[in-house]
Parts: sequence; C-alpha cells; structure tokens
Amino acid sequence: MNITITALEHNELKLVRTLENPHGAGVSAAELAEAVLPSIVFFEDTFAARIEKICVGGIALLEEVGPLLHQQTGAQVQALAPTLVPEQNLSGENVPPSMMTGIVGALLG
Repeated sequence: MNITITALEHNELKLVRTLENPHGAGVSAAELAEAVLPSIVFFEDTFAARIEKICVGGIALLEEVGPLLHQQTGAQVQALAPTLVPEQNLSGENVPPSMMTGIVGALLG
C-alpha cells in the first residue's frame, strides 16, 4: 500500500507524489503523518501557499491522523469520501470510504 498525495491550488493540480509505505496496511497514524509532512512542507515552500484543507481517503485512521495533521499544519482535515450505509446504495451493504475515494476524486476533478 503506497501513499499518494495530490495538491491543488485554485482547483489546479500542482503536485502528485507517491510515497513508499514500508508499514503497509498496518501503518499507524503517527507513521502516516510523518510520511506526508515532507510533501506538505515541499508544497508550501515551492508554491508559497499554505495548505488549508487535507482530505484523507482509503484508510480507517482519520480520527487518529486528522488531529496529528491539523496540529502539524493548521489545516482542516476531513474524509475524502463518506461511508455509505445500506440505505444509500443499491448493494444494500455498507460501502467503506476506501471504495468511494476514486469516484469522489474523479467527481471533484
């Protein structure tokens, strides 16, 4: 499981970076925050722009990683995609955010 970071400024894609994740699916919130921080600093330094919002997708650690990223950046941290409950989809099952992330990203782009 790699970590992919994208950064936009005024709805224009400025950065796409894929990071190796040696911890795999067992990555902790602290390890994830530590892994993405250099990319956040790079973006802010390169584009002289402050990160205002961070959308996290594909992991179940949002409650843990959100406060860490907010503390490091001051940015608002939110889920990229919600969990869909049975009443919200045709499958009649819960759909985890990791399955919706690509769809949401495509719709936003």
